[in-house]
Amino acid sequence: MKKKIIISSIIILIISMFIAILFIFNFFKPVTTIINQEKTSIGYNEEVYLYDTISIVDGNILTENYLINTDELGSKEIEITYKDSNRWKKKYTYNIEIVDEIAPILSISKNLYIGVGNKEEELFKNAFWGDNCDREVDVTINGEYDLNTIGNYPVEIVAKDDSNNIAKTNSTIHVYEPKNNNDNNDKKNNYNNPGIDIKYFINNYKTDNTSIGLDLSEYQIVTDWQAV
Repeated sequence: MKKKIIISSIIILIISMFIAILFIFNFFKPVTTIINQEKTSIGYNEEVYLYDTISIVDGNILTENYLINTDELGSKEIEITYKDSNRWKKKYTYNIEIVDEIAPILSISKNLYIGVGNKEEELFKNAFWGDNCDREVDVTINGEYDLNTIGNYPVEIVAKDDSNNIAKTNSTIHVYEPKNNNDNNDKKNNYNNPGIDIKYFINNYKTDNTSIGLDLSEYQIVTDWQAV
């Protein structure tokens, strides 16, 4: 009886030692899991999912795939849970920059007419600019011109957003001496502004959360509402 107990104890001890050796071997086995960050930056309002930004070699991501929120510029911290090659559950944190890489929209005539002595604001009465991200866009005129002296002045109109994306166009400022009110109006409206194709707005700004339309005010002279 004692002999059987001793043999059983030895067998249990051997099995326990074997299990312990396997555990130690697995615990100290070199981890071959490699985590690759596939993206370091994402465009503002771009639709990107978690699994588009990270991948694992010899491991598994446990965090459920989801659409990353990209409606705020700056650094975004992302944390995932994964299992490494030893089946150990771990966490990993990385950062992605949400950036604005789209230039502002700038629609302005190639010929700008203004009566001598008028203020610069008059040049932009029929112009339009906007941005996908910033509510305020800085618009400047590069070049030499004098609104108090009659003449034609080639200039460059530049629109810049907060991320330093730039849109620009070449125009000519025509400073003239108005003869009367009717002549003044004829001068101001006697130019061809082709504007921007509606497809541009749809391709760059239309999402499930936005609508595309026209914003009309007293400054637009509408003569054909049916065409509008």
